Amino acid sequence: MFLKPFYTQQGSSFSFSQQQASAFAKNVANDYNKIHDVDNQHFCVPGDLLFAVSLANFGLSEQISIDFTGKVKNDVDLQFTPIVDNKCAIVNSGEQSLMQLEMQGDNVYDDNIITTLIKEYVRFSGKNFPDVMVPLMREQQLMFNP
Repeated sequence: MFLKPFYTQQGSSFSFSQQQASAFAKNVANDYNKIHDVDNQHFCVPGDLLFAVSLANFGLSEQISIDFTGKVKNDVDLQFTPIVDNKCAIVNSGEQSLMQLEMQGDNVYDDNIITTLIKEYVRFSGKNFPDVMVPLMREQQLMFNP
């Protein structure tokens, strides 16, 4: 699958270097949020990349619910927990949950379909912040507190 350059798989663990995660954000998702810049001291792995790796591992379900529960830093060993009641999580070595995933319905495992969905979804998601959220925050006179 096209995601192989964007993460490192070691047995049942996987991780993301800053270069891998930033390349995904910039080159696949068109996400230029500074938090995904390689030299940013507050760097974090894009949630879209976690979503993409999840689909690559579990396939595409009719219904997918994702809850980001923590910030993923670079070079952290991560694992998927076993699926129980259609739910699993991405956890670090301390078993802290960083993303929870719930899948319902039939699954599709076709790489072409999954790749197309990932690319189209993350392209929209990458534009969401500058094209949707920033104008909305400006209109409502709000801002995020980093």
